[in-house]
Formats: sequence, structure tokens, C-alpha cells
Amino acid sequence: MYGQQRNQGGGGMYNQRPASAAAGGGGGSNPYQNRFSNNASSNSSAPIVTSSSSSSASITPIAALNMYMNRWVIRARLTTKSDIRTWSNARGEGSLFSCELLDSSGQDIRCTFFKEAVDKFYHMLEVDRVYTFSGGRLKVANA
Repeated sequence: MYGQQRNQGGGGMYNQRPASAAAGGGGGSNPYQNRFSNNASSNSSAPIVTSSSSSSASITPIAALNMYMNRWVIRARLTTKSDIRTWSNARGEGSLFSCELLDSSGQDIRCTFFKEAVDKFYHMLEVDRVYTFSGGRLKVANA
């Protein structure tokens, strides 16, 4: 599972204005000037950082996960962890390990770490400890 960072502000397709409108030029009023920000004089493109006092407000239950979700955060206990396995085939070689996670509602999920994530997380993760995971790719289990 790989973490992902997302830029929260300033760069969406519908949030961009031509340079002449952003600079105040362009010969006329800009109908989009106040639509996307509370401060019309602010032209900052810095990312928006939000913080909440309740960190559990953004936790997604494992039962609610689906493969179309782009942003999710789960908090779960690591119940089992496999040994590291390696593979080599025509497309390349690498290593992997898998583990099972159990959330507070009793739902479980299997996750698999590949290549660089194995080196980074295998020795860090301990069985029977609670971790917060996010940013991995969700896939329906093979039948």
C-alpha cells in the first residue's frame, strides 16, 4: 500500500482562470471572481490544509470500502502477517507480503504490500497493534 499526497487547492480544471483575469485585466468584470474563494483579493495557489480535532471523523469502516473510492482511511488491528515472498517472471521481479486487518466493527480485509513498500513497512508493522491505513489501491478479491 502506498501513501498518496493530494493537492487540495488551486489547481482543478474548473478553478482555473486566465492569467489576464487573475491579474485584474481583460477589459471587464470577471464573473468568476468571487465564486471560488471567500477572499477575492487572494491569488494564492497554496494547498488548503484542513485539520479536525476529532481524528475518527474521517475513518471509513472496512464494510463501506469499494473499488471506486479514491480517498479512504481505515483504522484496524493487524491480526496476521505473512512472511516475505519473492517472485520473478517475464515482467520483472519483486517481493510481497500480505496481512489481514480487523476494524472495530469486526469486518476484516486482506492487504498486500509490494516491492518498495515491503522494505519500508514489513519490520514496522507488528501483529496485534492498531494502525491507520490510507491511499492504497482497492481491488475486489479473487474468487
